Amino acid sequence: MYKTGELVAQRIESYCRTWRLWIDNAEGVISGDSIMSADSSMQATSLSDDIELGAVCSQSWNININDVDTKFLGKEYDLSLYLADFTSETTYSTLEAYTYAELSKLTVEQISKLGEVLDGERIPLGRFTCVKSKKSGGNTEVTFADRLYFSDKTYVPKVKLPAWSKAVEDDICKQLGLQNGNDYTIPAKL
Repeated sequence: MYKTGELVAQRIESYCRTWRLWIDNAEGVISGDSIMSADSSMQATSLSDDIELGAVCSQSWNININDVDTKFLGKEYDLSLYLADFTSETTYSTLEAYTYAELSKLTVEQISKLGEVLDGERIPLGRFTCVKSKKSGGNTEVTFADRLYFSDKTYVPKVKLPAWSKAVEDDICKQLGLQNGNDYTIPAKL
């Protein structure tokens, strides 16, 4: 669970707040006015509203981006939310919250809008992969999905069976592009 800073928590509880989406990968950052619209949805294999044992629950984002040249399909992105404070201006103290590596990825227009970011704190939503990208006029309609999106298919083992459960788990995680989080150095409890 993510714990926000005190200043952001106060703003979340206030009556006036505007959320904006921040999309980041090794090639750069997309935020602010570049994002025309965004909506999130989730899908689950569970038959009820509750999460059941063995059920898969994945999240996706449909985003309309005012973009010309970026190729999104198949690339991974970190998505975050930030609170926009339209009364502030970008100042030297605003820029102090960022490293040179972060600032070097941004355009001049994006740097001028950093005054919108409240205390530089971004609330992480997770890592998503672009599974659909369609150009429409000057905009690009993209769909980002988390790694569980890829799990809604039949598992075909790539390990020789019979195999240890760790090998099967590692194989499943590898096919999903995830790291196996189980610690096999700790003895199992009966």
